[in-house]
Amino acid sequence: MFRRSTDASSGRRGILQKFGGAGGAVEMDPSIVQARERVMGAEAAEKEADRALLAARESVIAARAEVRRLEEEAKEEARRAKIKQYHAREVSKRGKALGRHGD
Repeated sequence: MFRRSTDASSGRRGILQKFGGAGGAVEMDPSIVQARERVMGAEAAEKEADRALLAARESVIAARAEVRRLEEEAKEEARRAKIKQYHAREVSKRGKALGRHGD
C-alpha cells in the first residue's frame, strides 16, 4: 500500500538519481560510500547468520530424531534380550533333567 516502486516508468526517481548519484557526474561523499558499504556488509552478514541459524536448527532436529530412534532400538533390543533369556532358562531347566538314567 505504501511501497514505492523502483520501476523507472513509474515517474518517480530514487534518492540517488535526485542528487546526481547512480551514473550522474557528481561523486558521492566517501563517508557516505563507506557507510553504505558497511550497511550492505551488515545485511549480508545478517542473511548468512540467518542461514546458519536455520541450518543449526535443522541439525538439532535431525540429532533429536536420531536419539529417539536409538532409544527405540535399544528398547527393542532389551525386549528381545529378555525373551532370549527366558527361553535360555527354559532350555537350561530341560537340560538339567538329562542324564539321570545313566547314573
